Amino acid sequence: MPAKKPIATVHLPSQVSTTTPTTSADTMPVTPIPITPSAPVTTSSPVVVPAAPSVASLPSPAPGFVPSSLVEFRGYHAKPAQVAMVPQLVSELTPPDAFDSALGSFSPPGGPYTQILSLAADWTAARIAVEVYLAFAKTQEGIAWRSALTQTEQIKAVFDVAVVRNATLPEQFPALSRFLGVPSQITQRAHATRKRKKAAAVATSTTATAARTDATPAPTAAPAAPTPVAPTLTNGGSSH
Repeated sequence: MPAKKPIATVHLPSQVSTTTPTTSADTMPVTPIPITPSAPVTTSSPVVVPAAPSVASLPSPAPGFVPSSLVEFRGYHAKPAQVAMVPQLVSELTPPDAFDSALGSFSPPGGPYTQILSLAADWTAARIAVEVYLAFAKTQEGIAWRSALTQTEQIKAVFDVAVVRNATLPEQFPALSRFLGVPSQITQRAHATRKRKKAAAVATSTTATAARTDATPAPTAAPAAPTPVAPTLTNGGSSH
């Protein structure tokens, strides 16, 4: 697979070149949540996972948005150096009258050109910020689920032992039981009933097969073929 291109850092047209660009991960407030590591996790400090942002606070696409196939945009990706030059280019072409008079009426007008350049650079900056935050979100998701599922395995081991002594636990904690994959009493009874019915059906089938075998008469032996007798040769003659 080809190596991924490095993510470029761009300045938005509304920013001054000396301002350090920030991403959504930097501006979005997070509250650290300490998580006590489980026994198998070998670490000297507790796992700290920032609180996930509210889904309602994340921007949504425009109503009725249907994603386009990215094949349509093949060959129309600006180089990182071009994206970084957009603020300088917009400043150079302002006011657009100078640009229009220099190139004449055969060139696209400078005003709309600088506007679409600014929009394109803004969306590139938004995409980069989203990709950076997506990598951050995937990492935090993995850390949190690793800790949660490791503790889940420990709880299930204890829960299985407790259910042996108290069969009503799955009914007391139905959601936890389903999460742990522990069957309820009803499920256990249904499984036992199905198992008994299957065993009874197998036994009945075996008995019927044995009865048919016993009722079948043994085949009569065919009579033995007579043994052929060799002719006896005698040396006879008249006596003199």
